[in-house]
Amino acid sequence: MARTDQQTIRALKREIKKKDREIKKKDQETEEMDQEIGAFQDRVRGRLLQAVDENDLRGEIDGTGSDGDWTDLTECEVRQGIDILTEEIDQLRLQCSHLTIASRDVMGERARQVAIEGWAPDQDDRYIDRELAKVASCYVQWASLSDRDRRPDMAKINGRTDGDGTPCSWPMGWSHHWWKPTTHRRDLIKAGALILAEIERLDRAAAKAGG
Repeated sequence: MARTDQQTIRALKREIKKKDREIKKKDQETEEMDQEIGAFQDRVRGRLLQAVDENDLRGEIDGTGSDGDWTDLTECEVRQGIDILTEEIDQLRLQCSHLTIASRDVMGERARQVAIEGWAPDQDDRYIDRELAKVASCYVQWASLSDRDRRPDMAKINGRTDGDGTPCSWPMGWSHHWWKPTTHRRDLIKAGALILAEIERLDRAAAKAGG
């Protein structure tokens, strides 16, 4: 076989392996997104029921307010409730329409962390040792690495990760399950959202200290 043919075959094999890695990465991201969507749906149902219990959503639907007849919601009323929530989301999107795609993605990730992951402000306020900033720095550092250096085996060899696979600067006491690097861009989005969370925590702490 000619040398050129062998080189071509090797190049094709490398390209196939590269594409295979890309497909696996996309499959992983799709699986994570499906899980997030399922969790989000559960949370929406929970928030809908909570709104009913607090006598505010039913009042918006039929105008009865807290003195209304609190029987089980019909399917039509539930759909109306979802329409109300959808309208509120659309209004938020409109308010953010002047932002770049990257800015919207960071703000969307911050909202996802709160709504789906459960990282509410009162929980963030407990991290007074700069844990949120440390986690953000982990994602920034990971995004700065090449594809080769991001591989778990290479990261371990180069001393970037501990035995559980988390970065060496990962906060003490934080579960290794919370470390979820994916792509360079996605990691930067997560970092940006965590930075927002840390700034918000600092602002709340300052406001509280100032009385």
